[in-house]
Order: sequence, then structure tokens, then C-alpha cells
Amino acid sequence: SSNYELSSSLNIFAEIQYRHIDYKINGTHDDLNDITQRHIFDFWNPKGGIFYTINDNNSAYFSVAYSNREPNRDIYTDADEIQRERITHEKLIDYELGYSYMNRKTNLNANFFYMDYRDQLVMTGEINNVGNAIMTNVDKSYRFGLEGSAAFIFNRFFSLDFIVNFPTI
Repeated sequence: SSNYELSSSLNIFAEIQYRHIDYKINGTHDDLNDITQRHIFDFWNPKGGIFYTINDNNSAYFSVAYSNREPNRDIYTDADEIQRERITHEKLIDYELGYSYMNRKTNLNANFFYMDYRDQLVMTGEINNVGNAIMTNVDKSYRFGLEGSAAFIFNRFFSLDFIVNFPTI
């Protein structure tokens, strides 16, 4: 993780995460099908952005992040052998633009996000023999929305906080 101050009001930041996942599944499922399998994932997940302090009370930021997420164990154990070979990890580019206003008694935040997915894992509408949802990868998908929060501080013992989220799919 790194943060660089370009000026007294402008900062850029960058970070990178490495993840290694090694799934080893041995045995049979409750329907007596062999679920022995192994899946290895190595992910680099970078993130970067810019933070701008407008004045003592106002600030804004923009960030871009690329991330990967492995399928969870249930996705592999609930899939049949053909589906198992097709399942892959999700890839996401997340864009965020945010604004914040703060003073001694008020804290307001708004954040717009756009999430551009490749191979997102989604429910197929089917269920397995024990009632769990079966999932599969979708080539391209997205989500976007607006998140906000507000906090009003009345004294050191009492504050009122609100969180709103207006996502779309």
C-alpha cells in the first residue's frame, strides 16, 4: 500500500494484494457421486485512486480496483462433473466516485459505484438434491448504484446515523 501527497490537497494512492487459494476436495457427496477435485488460484488484485481535499469540510475521491474471487467450495461440490470443468473465478473492475462533507456535528457521505464483471457467478434457478442453489458463470454483467451515509452528532452520548443504498443490477 502506498500514498503519495502531490500537494496539500491532493493525494494519490495505490495498493496491491496477492492471494493464493488451493482447494483440495476428497470424497463422495451425499448422493454418492465422487467429488474429488483440486483447484488452484493465484490472484493479483490492484487498486488505485486519487483523494482531493476541497477545504476543511469537503473532500472527494475516485478509485479503480481490479479484483478476482474464487468460487466457494459449495459451488464445486454441488456442480455435476461437466459444470465443474466450466466453472471459473470472477473478475471485477470496480469504479467508485465519492464525496464527503464533515463538520463538528454532521458527517455526510455519498458514493457512486460501477462494477464491471467478467465470469460473475450467478444462480441458475436450479437447486441440487439438498435444496442449495446451483451457480454458473455469466460472461459479462454489471452492477451500479449509489450509497450514502449521514451522521448527526448531538452530544458526546448521542448521535443519529443513517445509511442508504440504491443499487441496481
